[in-house]
Amino acid sequence: MVQQWQSLNISVTNEFTDKTAIYLSNVILSQEVPGFAWYTIPEWSERLALRQLIIDITLNRFQNKKSLRINQDV
Repeated sequence: MVQQWQSLNISVTNEFTDKTAIYLSNVILSQEVPGFAWYTIPEWSERLALRQLIIDITLNRFQNKKSLRINQDV
C-alpha cells in the first residue's frame, strides 16, 4: 500500500536503524521515532495519517536543507 504512493519519497526496509524516520510494525518499536503499530489492516483515516506524517517529514527535511544552504552562502 505505502509503496504505491508514487508521489512520496519512500524507502521500505525491514531494518530499524538510526536513520529510520518512521516505522510501520505490528508492535511499538520506539518511543523516540514516529511510528504506527498496526495490528490489523489500517482504516482509511489511519492511512491518511501516515501519508500526512510522511509529507510533514519530507517538508521538514527540505526546509532544513534549504535553510542550511542559504546560511552557507552568507
